[in-house]
Amino acid sequence: SPRRIAALFLELMSRLGHDRFIVQGANWGSTIGTVMAQDAPERVIGLHLNSVNAIPPAEPMPLDPGDQALADRYVTLLDAPHFNLLSKAPLGIAHALNDSPAGLAAWMGERLRDWADPDIHDNPGLDPEWIVGNAALAWFTTTAATSSMLYREAVLDPAPPARVDVPTAVAAFAKELVLAPRAWAEQQYNIVRWTSHQAGGHFPAVEVPDAFVEDVRQFAAALR
Repeated sequence: SPRRIAALFLELMSRLGHDRFIVQGANWGSTIGTVMAQDAPERVIGLHLNSVNAIPPAEPMPLDPGDQALADRYVTLLDAPHFNLLSKAPLGIAHALNDSPAGLAAWMGERLRDWADPDIHDNPGLDPEWIVGNAALAWFTTTAATSSMLYREAVLDPAPPARVDVPTAVAAFAKELVLAPRAWAEQQYNIVRWTSHQAGGHFPAVEVPDAFVEDVRQFAAALR
């Protein structure tokens, strides 16, 4: 589960000799990084996210049109078909994916294609070689089941809803799917930096690497 992975990463950093460090997270890494910041705030100097999960407020919150669009899109993600399937019955699809490289490539390719920014010319995140490379990584290591089970484990061992007081930066890329409005995120994170980017989807480190790296660097410099 993300909670167990967070504990393992903290132990890994200790064994590598790093008492304090910055955490960067996207997708599941956002949840894992959040738990690391919750569990070891004295060690995590800053938390940088480009995917942001947040609990929708119990009472409606006034939002500007841009944030309202984010809120509408974010709420639909809570019922995403792949999440519902993998969080409830991961092993059925896991055996099928481990049995068929074509099925695995199709499954992963669909996710990667739908979550990248289609407006970027020659987007590396849509490059067939990158998609096949990701599928091959799971195929040759037979880890389709491992990645599928993470969804179920996250439900069985949920991350705590505790607030993150560690300084947090958000790089909001234009076509990122998992991105709650800032007003929602500020209820759970100590947001000190929120940068909007005009391009990039769910994989900015691949799609717009220069913008991604520069955002992380600027946040790190501000923490010194």
